[in-house]
Amino acid sequence: LNLRKPPGSITIIGGGAVGVEYAFVFSALGSEVHLVEKSENVLAGMDDDVRLGVKRSLIKHGVKLHLNDQVNSITKNSDGVVVETLKTRIESEIALVAIGRKPATDKLGVENAGIKTDNKGFIIVNEYLETSNPHYFAVGDVIGHPMLAHKAIYQSLVAAENMAGKKIAFRKLIPFIVYSIPFAGGVGAVPSKDDVATGRVRIARFGYHGLAMAHIEDGVDGFLKIVYNDKHEVIGAHAIGPETDMIIAALTIAIEKKLTLEEIGEVIYPHPSMSEALRESVLIGLEKPIHTVVFRK
Repeated sequence: LNLRKPPGSITIIGGGAVGVEYAFVFSALGSEVHLVEKSENVLAGMDDDVRLGVKRSLIKHGVKLHLNDQVNSITKNSDGVVVETLKTRIESEIALVAIGRKPATDKLGVENAGIKTDNKGFIIVNEYLETSNPHYFAVGDVIGHPMLAHKAIYQSLVAAENMAGKKIAFRKLIPFIVYSIPFAGGVGAVPSKDDVATGRVRIARFGYHGLAMAHIEDGVDGFLKIVYNDKHEVIGAHAIGPETDMIIAALTIAIEKKLTLEEIGEVIYPHPSMSEALRESVLIGLEKPIHTVVFRK
């Protein structure tokens, strides 16, 4: 972030949220971008369809992906850096290593206060965010994944209440947004193929080609996927496209409050808006679609 101007080329090592977001940033600024990721796709841990959508968008924006690959060495030369991987050799002006973060607790002297850490250095807390020393609380990145600002903000509120004598447990769903182009994100259950095949969970997926605002926002390749149980309660949601952050926020409320497909479908949504994807998705789950054809088995 201290660069005076965008580099002509950059190699990003790591296909997590940070690596992907910077790949889009530098691509938009005109840099030639290489992204190296050891997995078969970017954004491990997210919904597979969302991951595929982000991968396609990276390629569309000119990012050169090196998947199922691993870095052997990084060396400097007169022109910049050379990244040697298992499969290829990449020359670029600069390299960005985005393969994770570790807590900086080793220099805090927390052990002097009787505060325990795990084998990676993260501070251990209970459900009330108390450390092993009940006079100290810890929140945010220092207590482990997910390392997200909105998690830390909410935890700080819970910790403050508990410092004042209350006993509030932190057991909240944590939505996850990747600020890619377009935004991608999810919250709650991430179903596997086995989960769906065995009927443990059900999925209602709505493609944005049937949404007016998606055409206005150039987001027709996106979708919303709602995961629900046999009671029709929403237990997960995953999306890629315009206003994904707002859609996932709304469905976080739905999961927290155990709303059903029927209850979400009863709401009137403004037209045209991306919020209409909420109704369209649940109506697919209820086999009452308006703008999508559902083929019954």
